[in-house]
Amino acid sequence: MKFTEEQRLIVMMLADIQKSSKVQGELDADFIAKVASDGHEFAISYRYEGTFSSSQEDLPEGFRFVIDVLDMWSFVEDSLLNLSEHGRTHLEASVGKHALTAKFDGFDGNNETELMSFTRLIVQDLQRFTEFAGRDFNSHSPREGRYQAMLDVFGPIRDQLGDRYLDSKELSKILSAM
Repeated sequence: MKFTEEQRLIVMMLADIQKSSKVQGELDADFIAKVASDGHEFAISYRYEGTFSSSQEDLPEGFRFVIDVLDMWSFVEDSLLNLSEHGRTHLEASVGKHALTAKFDGFDGNNETELMSFTRLIVQDLQRFTEFAGRDFNSHSPREGRYQAMLDVFGPIRDQLGDRYLDSKELSKILSAM
C-alpha cells in the first residue's frame, strides 16, 4: 500500500474525524494516522493482513531486514538467558566475556535512521517482538553491516531451530560475526 500525498491527507483527516467522534472501528485510528504521517502506510496492510491483500514483497527491504534482525536477536537473547554454565564457559572462551551480555541495541540514529524508525514501528506500533520494548534503539554507531554478517550465519541455523534455543557453538558463530 502506497499513498499519494492527497490520499495521505485524506486518511489522516478521516482518522482525526474517527478519533474526535469517539467511534470505535475495526481499525485503530491512532495507528492509521501515525503510519500515514510517517510514510509507513505499508504497515497498515501488515498489521491488518486479513483485511488487506499484501505480501512480503510489498514491504520495504529495510523493514524486512529489521524483522529478520529482531527475529535473530530474539533467539540470541533468549538462548543467552537459558545457556548452561558449561555453555557460558564455552561462549566466553570462544568469543569473550562481552558475548555473555550481548543485547540488541538498535541502529545508528545518525546514519541508519530508516532502520531505527522501522525498529520502533515494529516494536512500539505493531507490538511485535515486544521483548525489546522500552529500549532506545539508537546504537550510536553503525550496525547494519554487523547484523547482516550475523544474519548470514544465523539463516542456515534458523532453518533448523524450530523452538529450541541456540547452543553455545551456534551462539559463538553468530556473535563472532558481529
